[in-house]
Amino acid sequence: MTEHEKQQRTALRQEIRARKLVVKRLEHPLALARAAGEKKKAEREARLEALGEYKTFNDAQEAYGFGMITETEFDQIVDFLENKEQMKSVRSPEEHAADILQEYIIGLEREIASFEFDMLPQKEQKRIRQQNFELLERRKKRMSGGTI
Repeated sequence: MTEHEKQQRTALRQEIRARKLVVKRLEHPLALARAAGEKKKAEREARLEALGEYKTFNDAQEAYGFGMITETEFDQIVDFLENKEQMKSVRSPEEHAADILQEYIIGLEREIASFEFDMLPQKEQKRIRQQNFELLERRKKRMSGGTI
């Protein structure tokens, strides 16, 4: 192994350690973001359930007419009735933040795996590539109706 190759391997090891450290340090913020996202989702679902108590515009209008709900609540119910499906699919910024952080961590983990693969001897890399190729070929065959 040349001096240059040794330096490259040392640099890869440092990159791997650094990325693993970042992943570890992001586990807690990810858990917090997920918890916040789940809380917002539960709040949204509870609110939609409450708004869904009124099945039609007439039900809401009747409740408003009898003073059972405020004008603001009436407007919210009407908005819900008109945009029910869209309102159910809206996600909170907290939910998006958890997704973004999760995607970032996955990217780091992929880089770690790639660096670790690059650290393997060429012979081992070739064996793994061949094994993966054969696995893909068997899957293709199975999916096209052929046998293994």
